[in-house]
Amino acid sequence: MSNTFTYDILKDSTKDVFIKLTGNFTSSNNESNNNRISANSFLGALNSYGFDISNGGIPLNYYGFTIKNVWHSINNNLTVELFYNGSNNNPILILNNSGEYRISKYSTPLSNYEFNTNGNIGIKTFGASNNSSYTLILEIHKNNNYYDSGKLNNNQDFNNFPNLEDIVKTENNVVINTESNDIMEIPIYK
Repeated sequence: MSNTFTYDILKDSTKDVFIKLTGNFTSSNNESNNNRISANSFLGALNSYGFDISNGGIPLNYYGFTIKNVWHSINNNLTVELFYNGSNNNPILILNNSGEYRISKYSTPLSNYEFNTNGNIGIKTFGASNNSSYTLILEIHKNNNYYDSGKLNNNQDFNNFPNLEDIVKTENNVVINTESNDIMEIPIYK
């Protein structure tokens, strides 16, 4: 049996997208994927003519967004590196064990600073072994210069972040209260 990797979009709205990535290893072969998250696959991604890419056309050379929060559960001495796919593939975050990265008024959102990039997020693992695994949940805020949905009607509010009080971590779940008052619970695997 070979290593398995999943990519699930948990929610994709006009402003934010929640993505769950998993990796389950049956060998010491590490993962290396420069385009694990494709920026032009999100709802409202624009083409080079300023229209929704889902209707066709040429993708933009770059898609801008900000990683707002990352929840992670990683076992068996595995290390996971996220990076923006570019000429240097500089790391965004290097993660191990379990935890979270959350922006606050005292921290900086993780925006794409990589030179010569398309906006995609890559992933590399180190130290894979039989029964190693990871689960990552990323909350990404879309920049309205690269994504439609909302910018034509409400450009001023489009790039405002929701209150962090709407995101609560319990012992077994991350609970998110969305702008439409939908409650989304994401289990934390230990």
